[in-house]
Amino acid sequence: MNYRSLLLALVLTCSLLAFTGPGHSQAQPAEQLTEIAPGELPVQRDVSGAVDRALQTRQQLQQIQNSMVEKRLQLDRLRGQLAGEADNVDTRDLQRLIEQEETDLTNLQRSFENIALGGLDLSVFNPEQQDAQFNWQQELQTILKPVFQKLNELTEKPRQMERLNNQLALMENQRRIAQRALTNVEQLQNEDLNEATRLRLDVLHQTWTRRLNDIQRETDISQLQLNLLVDEDETVLEKVRQAMNEFITGTGLNLALSIGTFVFTVLLMRGVYTLYTRVKGRGVLRASTGGRMLAYGYQALTFAISFLAALVVLYLLGDMLLLVLALVLLMLVLLGMRNYLPSFLDEIKVLLNVGAVREHERVTYNGLPWMVRSLGVYTYLYNPALEGMLRLPLPEVLPLVSRPCREDEPWFPSRTGDWVKISDGIIGQVLCQTPETVQLRVRGAIRNYVTSNYLVSEPQNLSSGFGVSVTFGIDYKHQAISTTEVPKILRQAVEQALQRSGQGKYVENILVEFQEAASSSLNYLIYVNMKGEAADSYYTLGRLLQRICVDTCNEHGWVIPFEQLTVHAGSGFGVDKLP
Repeated sequence: MNYRSLLLALVLTCSLLAFTGPGHSQAQPAEQLTEIAPGELPVQRDVSGAVDRALQTRQQLQQIQNSMVEKRLQLDRLRGQLAGEADNVDTRDLQRLIEQEETDLTNLQRSFENIALGGLDLSVFNPEQQDAQFNWQQELQTILKPVFQKLNELTEKPRQMERLNNQLALMENQRRIAQRALTNVEQLQNEDLNEATRLRLDVLHQTWTRRLNDIQRETDISQLQLNLLVDEDETVLEKVRQAMNEFITGTGLNLALSIGTFVFTVLLMRGVYTLYTRVKGRGVLRASTGGRMLAYGYQALTFAISFLAALVVLYLLGDMLLLVLALVLLMLVLLGMRNYLPSFLDEIKVLLNVGAVREHERVTYNGLPWMVRSLGVYTYLYNPALEGMLRLPLPEVLPLVSRPCREDEPWFPSRTGDWVKISDGIIGQVLCQTPETVQLRVRGAIRNYVTSNYLVSEPQNLSSGFGVSVTFGIDYKHQAISTTEVPKILRQAVEQALQRSGQGKYVENILVEFQEAASSSLNYLIYVNMKGEAADSYYTLGRLLQRICVDTCNEHGWVIPFEQLTVHAGSGFGVDKLP
C-alpha cells in the first residue's frame, strides 16, 4: 500500500475543499485579464505559475516602493511644519504624526526586503535571537490569543454597557460634589471682602464652574453612548438570526468542512484496508499477531491522518479559533492518557493477543468456564453447553488469565434435556441453561437456579448412565446358605423382575454380593447399572429392588430380621440376686 500517494491525494482533497469555502473566490479563466489599476504592472494569466508569481512579486515591490516615496514626502512636509510651529500643542501632535510615519516607513522597508528575499527566515543571522530562551508562557499566550479575542468580541457589548454605567455613577458623584463646592464658594462671595480675597474666590468659582461643565459634558457623552447601545433597533430574533448566519457562513462552515474531511479520510482509509483484507483474507490476518498489529496500527494511523487532515483544512481556511481549540483538545487528550498509560499498554497486549488472555483458550469468569471466541474492544466469551454469549468490555478482561484446553474437556455438567440429581436429592430434567439461569422440571413443576449456585450443588448427570444400590438383610438362621445360594437366587430374581417391569432393556449390569455380617442380620449389596434413558425412574428403581428382595424372601421362606434392643445392665443392679 502506497501511503505517500494516499497522503498526497488527501492533501489535494483538503486543498480543494478549502479553496471552495467562504473567503476564497473561484479562480478566473486563464484567458480573462484582470483590471489593471493605475501605476500597476500588468500581470499575464496565461503564462506558467513560476513566471506569474514573479510578476506578482515585482508588482508588489513596485507598490511598496511607491508607498515608501509617498511616506518620505509626507515626512519632509511634517518636519517642515514642525520647524515652523511654536505652539506646544501643535508641536506635540506633529511629533506624534512624525513618529507614526517613521514607524510605517520602517515597516514598509522591512516588508520590501522580506518579499524580495522570498520570505526567508533570517533569524540564523541574528545570534541574539537564536540564543533567546524559550518562553512557554509567551508561546501559550500567542496560541490562545485567537480564543480570547473571540471571547472578547462576544462579551464586548455587555462590558461596554457596564463600563458606561460605572462612569455615569462616578460622574454623578463628582457632579454632586462639584455643585456643592460651587454653592459653598458662591455663598462666601461678598462685596465686603477685600480685593485679594474676592479675586481668589472668583478664580476658585471659575475653576469649579469649568469642572462642573466638563463633568456635565462627559456625562452627556457617556449617556449618549449608553443610549445608543441600549436603543439598538435590532430585536432578539434578528440578533439570533444574524449570529446564526455568521456562524453558518463562517465558523460553522469551516467546522463542517473540517468534520467532513475527517469522515471522508476515515472512510477512505477503511475502504483501502477493506480491499486489502479481502485480498489477503480477514481470518488469516486476525489469526496472527502480526495481522493484529497491522489492523490496530492501521486504525491508529487512520485516526492520526484524519485528524491531521481536519487541522490542515482549518489552517487553509484561516480559522485560527477552531484550529487552536482542536490543538488544545488534542493536548488535553494526550495529557489525560498519560495517567492511563500502564493500563493502556496492558490493553494493547490483550488486543494483540499476546497478553494473559488469548483467543481460543479456556478462561474462568464468575465461576464458569468460557472459551475466548474473539478479543477486541469487546471480548466475546462462549460456552458450548450454555445458550447465549457474554460480551465483556476490555477493562473486565484484563484481570483474567486463560489457559489452553483439550478438545474432550467438559464445559458444563449437563446439557439441555439431561436428567440431573443435585445435592439436595432433587431429580429433574434440564429445560434451559444460560449464563445466568438453569431451569429444571421437577415432578411437573419448574424450578430455576442461578447458574453459579447450580454448579455449587454438584449436579450428577443421570442421562449418561447411573446406578441404583440397595442393602438388604436376612436372619442368621440362614447362615449356611448365606454366601452360596442366597446371592445367586437374589440376582436371578432381580433380573427377572426388571425384565417383567419393562426396565430390563435399560439394564447394563447387576451386582449382588454379600456385604457384611451385621449385628442382627446378614446384609447383601444389590447394585444395578442403568442406561441414561431410565433416569426418570431413579427412585422407582430403588423401591422396585426393595420389593423384589421381600418377594424373594417370602418365596423361599427366608426370615427378615428386625432391629433387636440389647440391654446392658451395670453393677449395682443386683442381677445375681434375682429369683
